[in-house]
Amino acid sequence: MSQGTVLTWVEINELNVKKEDVPVYDISKKPEEDFEVRVIIWDTEELKIMDSEGTTDGFVRVFFDSGSSKDTDTHFRNTDGKCSWNYRLLFPFRYPSTKYELTVQAYDLDLFKSNDFIGQKVINLKELISDSDLAKRPISLT
Repeated sequence: MSQGTVLTWVEINELNVKKEDVPVYDISKKPEEDFEVRVIIWDTEELKIMDSEGTTDGFVRVFFDSGSSKDTDTHFRNTDGKCSWNYRLLFPFRYPSTKYELTVQAYDLDLFKSNDFIGQKVINLKELISDSDLAKRPISLT
């Protein structure tokens, strides 16, 4: 049964090579960098109608790394499921990190009871953020 992992660096040199002649490799961890995930919520299509009068008061909540959430504004009394926001949400973070999950949730706002949950999507951004770091430029996912 595995009890963990060990990462090692092994060098095998000839006996006649002086210690000063062996090149020194920097194997320290990569320093953290500041990154920002920018989420733009444009619109919805076929947002589920949740209220009994045939409307929905739709808004979107976004989490990055299960940290604090950010919400769009609310589109009240929507009858066709097409809400339009054009809303930008910014999430600063330090890279490398341990989690890279972006969670997008849709809700129906209710004033006198808890909000109705419509649905969610969890997107793993690890590969995208790694590519952005490697390329040293912004990368987008649509």
